[in-house]
Amino acid sequence: MALSRLASLLQPKFPPLIEEHETASNTELVLRYHERSQHDFLKFARGPETLDWDQQPNPFRSFSGVKKTSLPLPSYSNSFDSESLFQCQESSEPFSLKSISALLRYSFGLTGWKQYGPDKWAVRANPSSGNLHPTECYLIIGSSLDQLPAGLYHYNSEFHELELIKLLTCESSPVVYLVLTSVLEREAWKYGERSFRYSQLDTGHGIAAVTSSANLLGWSTSIASSLSTEFINQLLELDSFVFENVDSECSECILAITPNDNSLIGTTILEELQFHDVDATVKASALSEEKIIDWSIVWDIENLTKFQNEQSIFRPIELASRSITEADKPAIDTILSRRSAQKFEKTKSVELSQFIQIVKTFELNIQLNSVHWDQYFLPIIIVHRIQDLDSGVYTFSSKNKVLSSDQIIQFGSESIYLKKLKSGDFSKMNGALCCNQSIASDCSFSIGMLAKLENCLKDVDESAYRTLHWLAGIKAQDVYQSATAMNLSATGMGCFFDEPWQEFLSLEVQSYRMIYAVAVGHAVTDERIASFTGYHHLDSRERATI
Repeated sequence: MALSRLASLLQPKFPPLIEEHETASNTELVLRYHERSQHDFLKFARGPETLDWDQQPNPFRSFSGVKKTSLPLPSYSNSFDSESLFQCQESSEPFSLKSISALLRYSFGLTGWKQYGPDKWAVRANPSSGNLHPTECYLIIGSSLDQLPAGLYHYNSEFHELELIKLLTCESSPVVYLVLTSVLEREAWKYGERSFRYSQLDTGHGIAAVTSSANLLGWSTSIASSLSTEFINQLLELDSFVFENVDSECSECILAITPNDNSLIGTTILEELQFHDVDATVKASALSEEKIIDWSIVWDIENLTKFQNEQSIFRPIELASRSITEADKPAIDTILSRRSAQKFEKTKSVELSQFIQIVKTFELNIQLNSVHWDQYFLPIIIVHRIQDLDSGVYTFSSKNKVLSSDQIIQFGSESIYLKKLKSGDFSKMNGALCCNQSIASDCSFSIGMLAKLENCLKDVDESAYRTLHWLAGIKAQDVYQSATAMNLSATGMGCFFDEPWQEFLSLEVQSYRMIYAVAVGHAVTDERIASFTGYHHLDSRERATI
């Protein structure tokens, strides 16, 4: 390591992001945030020195002064196979209390509770870094259905209920919109300056979870990914008295849910929706008793990466389809049993056919807007134990640029195109580069997602920083679900040593920055941890199961 780099790492780097660099461009400021929030062998990104568990922000937000509608707990049993998670069903369920309940239950709902000694915590359909869950979900129902009048609702995942915030002045077409926001304090409490990166990855997980849930119901998911952040803030009144003196939220994106033919897209203009207050006493709950450390840099980067597009242009989201064998789990079981592995069996291998199905997610270029994002992404696969595949470091090769037959990895009729960068066992290196986590060294393989960050910011704009993290989260959620469907497990890894990764991958990829990684393998079950169903705490006599 060069002495100049060693000296720079040993110097404190905690000044405010913007005040310190008033003459820098927004792109330069975003890059400086990314560099400042990096981990390295000699230092971690700045975070709290200790964790005050008594001051951890509440993972569940609720609203007072609102009408609450309990949602029936849906039971679709084994109606869908796991392939249905990745491709929209041909026949659509009608919008109803039951189907809306299912959409939310299988995307943002609780899938279980864990208990170890006196500690008890919930797990959800969408994973989250540190299980902190910064993402909040709101619904806009365009036209009344069952017991739900047209209006804006907050989804309370703890009690699986909708909280009516505002009513629509005039009903519109039967489109359901999901609005995603982030409570940045939930992440900052534990991760400090790096927390914004994690909250954006969680948004990506949420987008993919909604898409899979909608697929089961025969509904298409479209996203207005670059719709003005300020417009969404005003839509939800995030700056109003409703959120006064409580942990605030920042808006992320709006998803449109429609029948699978997309015939309703464009029939409702978001900018023309008008609401009126239901009750002047509506108030968001406080999530922290005391103000956590003021990580101003997190709000600086949130402000720098806001979207500016004033038009709500929706683009369909499609996940990579794949063939899951008959012996695998039904779709609902896959959703409800998805967990982040805490430990892997370090002697077990993954079958080649399973490996191919999991990594197929990286063959699809997800179009969140007009940008061809795949030109900025480089997936790196570290293979430890895959049957009939040598250990080593691989990346994808374009089907149009296959240089030799040994780049084609095939099982039956399924094939992928990989290019080997390094040969050998890199399990210990993988663990060391991922903050010395054993899940990275003991897994069967891991996938790192790198991006040409500087190029992307210059070609698009500063908001691309969010979108790159969303895409990484979407891909990781896809990996989670396909692995779980085949009785494997996955774990997202947001903790890694940034620049050492680039050095390990040689000069060819020095222009790339690591965004996210996910490990896959056979999980070790910790028998000391007790498990409960997601909504065991609800009174079954008052909540019908349908």
